[in-house]
Amino acid sequence: MPAHPWTVAAYLRWCEPRHKLPAIIDGLKAIARRHLLRGCRPPDRHPTVMNTLKRIELKSQGNFDRSALFRDTDFVESEKQPQKKGKAGGGAQKKTLRSMHTMRSSPRLVTRRTQGD
Repeated sequence: MPAHPWTVAAYLRWCEPRHKLPAIIDGLKAIARRHLLRGCRPPDRHPTVMNTLKRIELKSQGNFDRSALFRDTDFVESEKQPQKKGKAGGGAQKKTLRSMHTMRSSPRLVTRRTQGD
């Protein structure tokens, strides 16, 4: 006692996926009350804690401060369009090396040569 505001903010972030907003606010009030009873400055009025609680409230309301990457209608319109068929020639298509190239999930292992080799 007293709890550092950064620690209280980290605790609130830890509680976010585990508890609902009213329970998180009640927990913060309990921490502030305990500090007041001990004669310490309550951490709930610190800007770090207040900003963290504000962001948790915004997230729980669904008001995200991110821009939308897609419109809702983008995917509906693409589902309505018919799929394009392959060429009507009937011949087997030759795949090029470029079309078969995929990205590796792990780095390529390269051996280093020493000057003695």
